[in-house]
Amino acid sequence: QGVPVRQSETELVSILEAPGIAVRSSQPPPSFMAGSLDVAPVAELVGLLVRQRLTGRLDVTTAAGVRALYFEGGTYTGSTSTFTADRFGEVLWRNGHLSLDQLAIASEYVKQEQGKLFGRALVELGFLDSGRLRTCLVEQAMAVFQAACLEDRGTIAFVKDSYQRQPLRFGTSTAELVQQALKQAEAHLAVLARVGRLDRPF
Repeated sequence: QGVPVRQSETELVSILEAPGIAVRSSQPPPSFMAGSLDVAPVAELVGLLVRQRLTGRLDVTTAAGVRALYFEGGTYTGSTSTFTADRFGEVLWRNGHLSLDQLAIASEYVKQEQGKLFGRALVELGFLDSGRLRTCLVEQAMAVFQAACLEDRGTIAFVKDSYQRQPLRFGTSTAELVQQALKQAEAHLAVLARVGRLDRPF
């Protein structure tokens, strides 16, 4: 039997760091990592991706749906989501870029023009110009990022070297987004501590 060799701290690579938890390995981060949101908040794990400048897709899965956050070299480049509230039209309406009538017209237009992207339909209908469309796409990606970071139930998985087809560039750094998300998560947890969950049994 061989004698176990103790790795020095400088030879270990951090896999996960969260309050009360530190996981390190003598190998580079694996191509796939998964775990429960009970272990660490999403924003903490995103912070890990940023610090190690990883490229890949972070899937945040709950009972209601899946949000996928994409990173290139630790920089957030966009997202996908199965949540109705994260749809492009819904985000534009909530942010005051579209009226309900415009949202309904654009939705019907897309149904008639099969394969037409919702954003392109808005431009063709004259509801948005190309420059404003890009701004709104960034707003949507930011909204998905923030919503994902607030999730505290479900699972999380990172798939290395999975790319966003059309990466976005944001006006703020991913590290700043993480700090904002951590503050929002703390405020969210503080509210839950005071009033409890809305889905709790009475």
